[in-house]
Amino acid sequence: MKYLLGQLFEMIADQRRSMDDSPSRMPRVTLQRLGLAMTVLVLLNFFLSFQDVVKVEIRLRRRHHTWWTHNRFNTTDSPKSDNKTSSYNHSQDAMRRKYDTVESLMAPTDVDAWKVNSTEVLHWRRYITQYFNPEKDLTVLKSQYKVGDTVKYEVSIRDRCNITEELHQNMPEVNPLAGKLFRTCSVVGNSGILLNSGCGRDIDSADFVIRCNLAQTLPYVHDVGIKHGLTTMNPSVMAHDYRYLDQNATVKARFVDRLRQLGDSIFYQFAFVNKNGRDYMQWTNEIIVNESLPLKSVFPPRTCNSKIRKVWSRTREFQFKRPSSGMYMITVALTICDEIHVYGYFPFKEDHRGTRLRYHYYDHRRYSTGGLHAMPEEFRALRLLHDRGVLRLHNDRCRP
Repeated sequence: MKYLLGQLFEMIADQRRSMDDSPSRMPRVTLQRLGLAMTVLVLLNFFLSFQDVVKVEIRLRRRHHTWWTHNRFNTTDSPKSDNKTSSYNHSQDAMRRKYDTVESLMAPTDVDAWKVNSTEVLHWRRYITQYFNPEKDLTVLKSQYKVGDTVKYEVSIRDRCNITEELHQNMPEVNPLAGKLFRTCSVVGNSGILLNSGCGRDIDSADFVIRCNLAQTLPYVHDVGIKHGLTTMNPSVMAHDYRYLDQNATVKARFVDRLRQLGDSIFYQFAFVNKNGRDYMQWTNEIIVNESLPLKSVFPPRTCNSKIRKVWSRTREFQFKRPSSGMYMITVALTICDEIHVYGYFPFKEDHRGTRLRYHYYDHRRYSTGGLHAMPEEFRALRLLHDRGVLRLHNDRCRP
């Protein structure tokens, strides 16, 4: 920009010199044009500078985590200044300070004194359904597509998912959770904190159990239970846990056995997210059809992740780059469960005792905190929701 302005001033100087040498050339029009051009460049420079300031301000705001709820999830017309709202904001600020360190996040939750706050649960359910309604957003239906159709991927938007005969055959005719409401639900993550926790019996005591990413339950039943109500599977899980499925008979047999353990529960496949798992999803649906497995397959629409992201970003209190599949399932649970118990969500390398933890309870994969998701931020949200009675977060051993 400085270079362009310098060139402009040199042009003006040349024009002035030409005026002195040959005044009959009528340089006034040229000078007017140059003046107009200089004005445009100055304005452009001001706009770019202002844009840089805005970007810096946004970055600073992101670094400084604020945990204020804006107008109570944006459902009120304008902020109120009465005592009730003032005390609410004060309590919000106190909670934000309460969990501003890793140590405070890692501390065990008080599950014995916890009580469900039905009013707050209902409030969250009403808020979530403004953006994500499980009645219509949980899955695509067979009637919406025919064999040979193509669907855009959510991430790989230039590519298409082909609706194969097997995929179409596995699509549900009706939403398996339509009109369902459960008294108690267990949502089970895969953190290493579940290992040696003894939480299996508590997890299975719920009316409905949600599990993430086809995590193994055998031989970890004592810690994670065996009951399945809904189980998710990202395509990336296949690449990690069942690589060479199409070439290795042993791997394929292990995968089929895992699917059989799900019985006739709901199998939640993210088929329309990314083209990278296209082959794995196709093989999975072929296996379900060829092995006559009784699974109730569901396939979330390609717009589902963006709707879940809106749920959390619009609160102005919780900011996630991209909610994890675990947070996705907690969002679903908040719409269909009166009392939610959360297990296996703990994004740290060691517990409050200093005991080293696996990344997943069922493998020795290297611990990871990067990627698309902001796990510590999600965990902070869960702790706050626990304190408000929205859900009960278990981050310690359940039984001796």
